[in-house]
Amino acid sequence: MSRRKLKNIFETGFEAVYAFVKNQAKIISKQSKEIKMLEKSIKALEDRLSQNSTNSSRPPSSDWPMKKRSLRKKTGKSPGGQKGHRGHNLKMTGSPDSIKVISVSSCSGCDRSLKEIESDGYKK
Repeated sequence: MSRRKLKNIFETGFEAVYAFVKNQAKIISKQSKEIKMLEKSIKALEDRLSQNSTNSSRPPSSDWPMKKRSLRKKTGKSPGGQKGHRGHNLKMTGSPDSIKVISVSSCSGCDRSLKEIESDGYKK
């Protein structure tokens, strides 16, 4: 409310000031009740949000996804093979004991015939 309007109410007399104050008290009372109602609903929503499977009868599948922390201690080394370490793996042999040829007559995805395609991937 502007200073001019307030001055006009004051100059009008005691009854105008009394009516103004009474009206403001009603507004404040109404706002106070509304604030209390909103606080209750906020509290209820916060209580619902803070529930999980450990403090309510909700199943664990309803819990928010939480990032699991590793129990391993940090060593300072980079992950994977360390520098200077020679890897160990199986080497291809020049003369295998046996060779198995597996022929496929049709595509497993679309059932299209593969008869016109050679085993090395080129058409006949």
